[in-house]
Amino acid sequence: GKNKMRSKSTCGACAPYRRLHLCDYNLESISDYDSSNAKHKLLLEVCLAAKHEGDSIKTPYPKHEQTNRGTASQLCTVLARSFADIGDIVRGKDLFLGNDEEKKKRKQLQQNLKNIFGIIYEELKKDPTKSALQERYKGDKENYFFQLREDWWDANRETVWEALTCEVGSGTYFRQTCGSGKTATEAIHKCRCKKKDGTNDVPTYFDYVPQYLRWFEEWAEDFCRLRKRKLKDAIQKCRGENGTERYCDLNRHDCKQTASGKHVFVEEDNCIGCHFSCSHFVKWIDNQKLEFLKQKEKYEKEMQKYTKVASRSSRQKRAVGGTTKYDRYESKFYKKMKEENNYETVENFLDLLNKEEVCTKKLNDQDEEEGTINFKNVNSTSAGGDGSNKTFDHTTYCQACPWCGAEQKNGANGKWTPKKETCGKGKDYTKYKETTTIEILTGDKRQLDMVKKYKKFCNGNGKNGATGATPNATSGEKGKNGDNITETWICYYDENKEKLYGSRAINFCVLQDDKAGTSKKKKYSMSYNAFFWKWVYHMLHDSLDWRKELGSCINDAKSGKCRKGCKGDCDCFLKWVKKKETEWGKIKEHFKKQKDIVQETHCDPGVTLEYLLKKDLLLKSIKDVNVNAKDIEHIEELLKEKEATAVVNGGAAGGPGVAGFLPLPGGDLGTTGCGVKGANGQNSIIDKLLQHEGDDATKCKNCQPTKIRNPCSVDKSGSSNTYTAVAQTVAKILQQEAKEQLHGNGSRNALKGNIQNAKINNGRKPNPLTDACQITEKHSNATGESNNPCNGKGDGFTIGETWEDENSKSNTLGMHIRPRRKHMCTSNLEKINVSNVTNNGNVNDTFLVDVLLAAKTDAQRIKDLYKIQNKKSISIDENDKETICRAVRYSFADLGDIVRGRDLYRGNNGKDKLQDNLKKIFKEIYDKLLKDNQTNVNTLKTRYKEDPEKNFFKLREDWWEANRDQVWEAMKCKTNGVDITCDSDVPFDDYIPQGLRWMTEWAEWYCKAQAEAYGELMQKCSNCKDKIKGHDQCKEGNKECKDCKSSCKKYTEFVNKWKPQWNKMEIPYTPVYWQAKNAYYGISFPGADYQLMVDFLSKLHRASVDSSGKNGETTNSPYESAAGYIHQEARTGQCLGQNV
Repeated sequence: GKNKMRSKSTCGACAPYRRLHLCDYNLESISDYDSSNAKHKLLLEVCLAAKHEGDSIKTPYPKHEQTNRGTASQLCTVLARSFADIGDIVRGKDLFLGNDEEKKKRKQLQQNLKNIFGIIYEELKKDPTKSALQERYKGDKENYFFQLREDWWDANRETVWEALTCEVGSGTYFRQTCGSGKTATEAIHKCRCKKKDGTNDVPTYFDYVPQYLRWFEEWAEDFCRLRKRKLKDAIQKCRGENGTERYCDLNRHDCKQTASGKHVFVEEDNCIGCHFSCSHFVKWIDNQKLEFLKQKEKYEKEMQKYTKVASRSSRQKRAVGGTTKYDRYESKFYKKMKEENNYETVENFLDLLNKEEVCTKKLNDQDEEEGTINFKNVNSTSAGGDGSNKTFDHTTYCQACPWCGAEQKNGANGKWTPKKETCGKGKDYTKYKETTTIEILTGDKRQLDMVKKYKKFCNGNGKNGATGATPNATSGEKGKNGDNITETWICYYDENKEKLYGSRAINFCVLQDDKAGTSKKKKYSMSYNAFFWKWVYHMLHDSLDWRKELGSCINDAKSGKCRKGCKGDCDCFLKWVKKKETEWGKIKEHFKKQKDIVQETHCDPGVTLEYLLKKDLLLKSIKDVNVNAKDIEHIEELLKEKEATAVVNGGAAGGPGVAGFLPLPGGDLGTTGCGVKGANGQNSIIDKLLQHEGDDATKCKNCQPTKIRNPCSVDKSGSSNTYTAVAQTVAKILQQEAKEQLHGNGSRNALKGNIQNAKINNGRKPNPLTDACQITEKHSNATGESNNPCNGKGDGFTIGETWEDENSKSNTLGMHIRPRRKHMCTSNLEKINVSNVTNNGNVNDTFLVDVLLAAKTDAQRIKDLYKIQNKKSISIDENDKETICRAVRYSFADLGDIVRGRDLYRGNNGKDKLQDNLKKIFKEIYDKLLKDNQTNVNTLKTRYKEDPEKNFFKLREDWWEANRDQVWEAMKCKTNGVDITCDSDVPFDDYIPQGLRWMTEWAEWYCKAQAEAYGELMQKCSNCKDKIKGHDQCKEGNKECKDCKSSCKKYTEFVNKWKPQWNKMEIPYTPVYWQAKNAYYGISFPGADYQLMVDFLSKLHRASVDSSGKNGETTNSPYESAAGYIHQEARTGQCLGQNV
């Protein structure tokens, strides 16, 4: 059996941990019964379940009792609770639902019970002596036989209790329930009462207390017990064994030396234990308060429901959709609670919980800080404690140090008290030059559910949800965090060269909040180191909570199954990941400002960061009662994987695994002791974790059924001609390979541009850029009017406009140039002032600005032209959005091919000015890359060796991979008048060969034109058709038919104009695919685009075969013909069948 006494676990909002693992498996699979033995078989199975349940409780109980001395639940009490839960299951009143898998089991169990009670009922109807019972259960059939099940339980509960307690050696029930009145005694033998006739009786009536109330009472007992254990651990870790030997706070500070008012924060090794203990306690106690408030609210609703509408039951209505004809015991129970004990109000019931024995006992009656548990007076709106009520308080033991530190009264064993609050009076923040503002997303702390916790953030499209005032780093003050889901912190650093405030550098963070005015900042300040670990702790816990909540969605998406309702939740998870990546970037930014680290270690701060992020220390920060063992295992495996990667990439004398934990520009300071190989652009463990979470969230969000019926498949019958679309899957694999290669060669950070460092007009204009959406024509380095990327371009979106082929560079398919590509807004790149870009000392960042400008402008033009040509109002529906975003994705991919030198468009008259410009720019990027990375220069030369024509294709591929996310962000910028935001995730279309993309887009373009032309034809011929004769044929001699004939000729000309274009693509496709499908080693390809095509189609064929579930190269793929590829990947739903 499962461990029911696992005291380190916490119950859910309602169901206790014990209930989650109730031994009722045999009831889910009950069988082999008929009309002759149904009632006996049922009793046997229920008793068997009870026996196993009793054993699963009894076996671990001694250990539970030992580790919870004075607070452990009595064995008989635990058994009585499971006994009552079994009774609720049998009677069809169990409230427990569980996860999706558990819900299926609950449904199956209840169906089994319904069936077996149905047989028992039918047997009663056959017996003429049972007319009274037949009348009693009349009409009960549609109600799942609830009355019959009540009576069955009442008749058999003694036997079930006996089975539950048969392995119990001894045990005393917590009340004198054997007998009645003054002669009542305790159940002291196997938790049973002995009757006068020698038979056993049940000592409990828990099974007649509504399940919700039992669970609430059990929750309270469990809370009080766990609170004592956790608080005791915190006291020992923060104050020492005797409670006075030290004073540590939850942020690792030694409060004897720390004085927030003087901006002095001192951390000691013996305070780390306090930090971990309090981190766990604070998270746990905050969650407990949320659980308590949910149950308190439910109590009020339950009392109102049962006392005002006595004959109705929400659980019964949920099960059968109706009401019962008998009064169930819940209404009677609540009525008596109201009349006899005045428990109609929740406050009176909570007062009863306060009197639980375990809740009245204190660790130390003299300790005022521990407080007395009082559920009755909990303020639902306050955080932590409520004045003198410390039930859910973090307590002083887990608070920050006093403003000016602490001192002991009356010697070494005296009580710790705060020092007088006069330190640092008048001290301001203006002297700090090194400051970092960090916006931390906290979510709605009143919610346990992750989706609900971050609902406001996610609904704001990954923004904060409200606009607060800009924080001022010099004043230390801030506007308002009006959204209630973010915290703004400002971190300050000063070397403290004058040693005015101790001997160490000053490095701390202050929460900018209305509550944190000058007089109250003591509560919201902490050292940067404490701030750093607090962020890591909460990020890891949130990550685990996300996985716990969305585990089914994530795991199913990995295996190719798509669960309904997961897309939105996984999108929220992804937005959370992106925000945490931004926060982590700011935290690392401040970390690098710590000059004292360089002075003490002669190494870049990134090397020190690596040691801080050791696997074991990170694991210690998450191993607490709120984390599932499998979740910890998941994080542990990831950490092991990333740590191993770092060692493989090159450890150094400074310590194992130094390499690759922080992306640093320019390499490490110092020599081998710092790990020269270490600063090669690899991400830290935290970066890797966030990247992994982002990948899983993306896969989950994008998961959707991809089986497509393909009319071009060999087998056209049944479901055999449905295939999985795998082009995007292959593209994603290629993108991941490029990403890993970029990280592996150590040039990612050097190639990743930063528009804030760009030089506008050779540095003669100021650069105010902080966001890609701010970029306009005035930031371009193009000449003349070409700083407008669309200058001289047509619209490229006229329906029916055919494609041209004379300017195509394709060596593969007979490609035709898409009008959209011909008129792409790239004028600023075609006429860029190369010398301004290459001679300003910052070529990479400066070039990026013009790439982003082209991307942003082209996407904006696509949205505007679509709206104009389709005569759309402000409203854009989902179909419109998909059409627009598909065009934006195509342009994104084309821009990627332009940058990488793969573009198939030659330009007018075969002159490719754009590519000439890019070759010069990337030559300068190459030279600067080698100059700035001398420690890695040989690796870079090997990777980016110059080709004869100096195209720098490999360098350009890596540059694109390093910056493609910024390009997509630019294309997502909002457009005036057309509020369309395409997917937040960067698409993978840029890793599908341009020839295949254009062939797909050609088919979509043709279908739109064909639908328009065919619609016009049908309109002209509709009046000509002879409907009377029923032949649906054209009549002769009238005007309508002359118009129809003319339209038919026009339509035929339309088809004939497009058909040769298709033939030029279709015919060459087959031999290319054949080469891809078969081994092509040793074959010389006519061009780079040809090899790209073959490589892609080879992977595409393999992926298609694998997705079919069949083995062998002989398996047919829908991609073997150009038409098959089109039907599998294109959106050609607008093509119309012809009937003229």
